[in-house]
Amino acid sequence: MSILHVRFRAESLAQNGEFYMHLPPKTPPFFMKDNPYYQRKKKVMVLLHDYTGDATDWLYNSAAADLSMRYNLAIVMPNGGISFYLDRKPTGRQYAKFI
Repeated sequence: MSILHVRFRAESLAQNGEFYMHLPPKTPPFFMKDNPYYQRKKKVMVLLHDYTGDATDWLYNSAAADLSMRYNLAIVMPNGGISFYLDRKPTGRQYAKFI
C-alpha cells in the first residue's frame, strides 16, 4: 500500500493545503481475476474528516486501506481543518473550492 502526503500552496486557502492519498499496491493477478473492480479504470474516492479530526483520522482509524485495495480506488483525504468545508469570503479561505 502506498500512502502519499502532499503539502502545497493552495491559492483557494491563501495558505498551505495538504492531503493524504491511499493508492492500492501492485495487485497479484489471482486477486484481479474474478474482481470486477479491476476490470475498469481506477476510480477516486474523497473522504472528508469531521469537525474534531484531520486527514490522518482516515489513515489510522478506518478501513480506507482495505477499501482501496478491494475496490481499486485511489482514496484522497484532504485536511479541511475546522472549516466545515465551506467558503469563508471574509477570510479569503475557500475550502469548498479547495476540495
